Amino acid sequence: MKQGEKLAQLLELMQANPELPVIPCVDGDVVGDDDCYWLGSWGESAVQEFVIGRERTYYREDDISEMNDVLCEHYDPELVDNMTEEETRAAYNALPWKKAIFVDVHQYEEEPDAEV
Repeated sequence: MKQGEKLAQLLELMQANPELPVIPCVDGDVVGDDDCYWLGSWGESAVQEFVIGRERTYYREDDISEMNDVLCEHYDPELVDNMTEEETRAAYNALPWKKAIFVDVHQYEEEPDAEV
């Protein structure tokens, strides 16, 4: 997808969801150290639900195998290990999820057809 298409995708999401914040997700390769500014390229955008944990941000998923990590940050891990699938899903759905438009920012690369 070209840069213009990625920006059009982001603008469409912003127009369709004006109440949602836009959160850039910057790839670690973009900022290699603490010197100056770093160039990045727009990636794809999507509306996602998220919750911020102690050490990372979790994105809402329907895969039961992905739910335990975030639950262990909010509940006793032993309790989480002993939950049924139904209890796991209920606890997962009860987390303080927030919704936002996420836009990926990748390491800068020139587009082959870009005019200089």
